[in-house]
Amino acid sequence: MEFSPETYELIEQFLNGQLKGEALQHFEKQLVVDKALAATVDFQREMQDFLMDSPENELRKNLQMLSDQVVEPKKEEEKGWFWWLFPVAKETNVLDWFFGQPVRHLAWVVPLLLIVGWWFGQPKTAPTAFPSIAILPFEDLNPQKDQAYFGEGIAEEILNTLAQLQEITVVGQTTSFSFKNTASTTAQIGNQLKVTHVLKGSVRRENKTLRVTAELIKTEDGLHVWSDKYDSELDDIFAIQEELLQNVAKVLLKKIAPELQAKLINPSPPTGVVYDLFLRAKHIHENLYKSSHKLSDFQDSEALFLEAIGMDATYALAHAGLADLYDSYWVQIQSQEGNSDQKKYQELMEQESQLALELAPKNAYVNQVRGYVLLHLRESAAAFNCLLKSYRISPNNPESCMGLSNFYMDLGLHEDALQFAERAEMIDPLGYPSSVVKYCLSKIYLSFFGVL
Repeated sequence: MEFSPETYELIEQFLNGQLKGEALQHFEKQLVVDKALAATVDFQREMQDFLMDSPENELRKNLQMLSDQVVEPKKEEEKGWFWWLFPVAKETNVLDWFFGQPVRHLAWVVPLLLIVGWWFGQPKTAPTAFPSIAILPFEDLNPQKDQAYFGEGIAEEILNTLAQLQEITVVGQTTSFSFKNTASTTAQIGNQLKVTHVLKGSVRRENKTLRVTAELIKTEDGLHVWSDKYDSELDDIFAIQEELLQNVAKVLLKKIAPELQAKLINPSPPTGVVYDLFLRAKHIHENLYKSSHKLSDFQDSEALFLEAIGMDATYALAHAGLADLYDSYWVQIQSQEGNSDQKKYQELMEQESQLALELAPKNAYVNQVRGYVLLHLRESAAAFNCLLKSYRISPNNPESCMGLSNFYMDLGLHEDALQFAERAEMIDPLGYPSSVVKYCLSKIYLSFFGVL
């Protein structure tokens, strides 16, 4: 059940022991008669329990496990090269330790000097850094310039799939796509985004005939590590995407973990026509409706999603995209009192997101959409499970990070929200600017001083 912001503020004050006197008595009476309010308070209390030592709380265990995944694992205390001679940590002053010991240690001076000379005389190999990549939208080469959504869709699919791996740093979509139609060189992009590789490409379509080119470039020296060109039918786009993805992954993972290529999971492909409808519908939603909030943009996107589903009712991403659109519209009309569409679109977004989850339970986008829908419907426990699953499937996807950040923020757990907001900002600084992080920080400060 949806409550007003004032009610959620009262819930937080009640749980924090800030309600006193008549205000407390009145709220406790409400809990007796309002079962939905009581259930919400119980769940909020359960969520707060994870901050305390309560091992019986299964939800707390899940949250703690998630925190362990996000925070960089603590490195074992690094030992100096001399550890086998002297039982000291790297940071310890060896001279202080050595000369503070009995004279018997002087017998080690000559062999020690020989070992030091040998050590520094050896060629040193720099440690292999994790590869990083920015994927630019594929350039539209059609004279009519009407295929931008298609070129962006190809790049987005490759980007989202690579984001499933912790071993590759993938710059977020908004930040990477900001270099579209710019004169920036590969070296400049590499310097600005701190990436080792850039993937560029182009697309040209004539009806169902398709030409796609792609090239993977090393930013350090501008070397073309790999490139290819494809002439095929529209229905072959998924085979092209798969080959592009595997070639890029092969190059990036070659030195660190080539076996991880098998972990890359792509959603089951529909026909090329259905995929094209999906990309057009999602493009209108993300790039037009979310900024314009025009009913005509909403209707155009909805019609394309429904057409795609009409041609292939088993295509999970089309159902998820439609649920995402309905969720955006439902949120928008919440401020319109007496709007009869509120219940209709609430039911539609719940129905479409559930169907998408049944069709593709292991897809990050599907779980993310379902999580947001459930969060907006105040089904917090189920929302957390979906948002957590989306993150686990694709930990380097800023959308997955922000899903959990919004979840924690909604529950008033601002420190946890900040952790995920910072991670999203690191991956996609233009998509999730520092204002999001500053908002989380302001909430933490206000809570600390008892304002919230």
